[in-house]
Amino acid sequence: MRPDDISQANIASDPGPYRLGAGDKISVKFYYNHDLDDEVVVRPDGKISLQLIDEVDVAGLTLAEVDEILSRAYAGALKTTSGEYTLCVGDTVAVKSYYAEKLNDEVVIRPDGKISLILVGEISAAGLTPSALQKVLNHEYARFLEQPDVTVIVRDFHKPDLTVTLREAASQKIYVGGEVRTPRVIPLRGGVRLMDALLMAGGVEDSGDRGSVFLLRNAGDRKGLFVVNLDDVLTGRAPDLVLRPYDVVYVPKTALADASTFMRQLYKFLPDQVMVSFPIYLNTQHIKNDVK
Repeated sequence: MRPDDISQANIASDPGPYRLGAGDKISVKFYYNHDLDDEVVVRPDGKISLQLIDEVDVAGLTLAEVDEILSRAYAGALKTTSGEYTLCVGDTVAVKSYYAEKLNDEVVIRPDGKISLILVGEISAAGLTPSALQKVLNHEYARFLEQPDVTVIVRDFHKPDLTVTLREAASQKIYVGGEVRTPRVIPLRGGVRLMDALLMAGGVEDSGDRGSVFLLRNAGDRKGLFVVNLDDVLTGRAPDLVLRPYDVVYVPKTALADASTFMRQLYKFLPDQVMVSFPIYLNTQHIKNDVK
């Protein structure tokens, strides 16, 4: 095995933050713009579909990473609707009149999406562009004044301020194959370690290479193929690794010549839907020497 293809496993046993996978249900909640609240399921292609921003690829990402991506996407979408900024709850707008200075006011759009102004009272503002709100106000003020001619200026716009939470985890799995008694797909419930997974697959056959057990892992933008020496794990020289969703554990007969040989054997073991859902298994160029 060439060292530039596959490294000796040196992976922390801490599973780290939860990473989303196909079938997970997540909730997107806005503190101010509740019309955009949504609950979506991660599709088999790893994407979700949301209002205003369409499709977003979230498979392999943590909730914090998705939160950051969606915040940026919604900030852009809310500023560019119809080529003009769309007013949101929490925005500060200034209303200016050239002929009636007493109408001048600066107000914050309330959580109900409305503003309160002299003469006209409550006006729905959230979801409108400044020019659209300006037309509404001029129409309302025209009932009281001959020449209202008000202008709406956005003094300060509020960030989308959303939070992403996991509502329901899919029945995530790990895959154990090669020279084990019963190659199988194992549901991942709680902390399943490498040795646990091998035991659930009936243990390693005498024909298996205990010094070269392979772990294939997809961790967001970091994808790695690692070799684990089981004797080191049993003697305490190496940690018994905590497995993550969609990890692949594979026991070869003998040490493989290179990573591409491993990938060819892997194709025969994994079900077709896994090959489609997780692109890491399709491209050996993604193999890295380290992962966290």
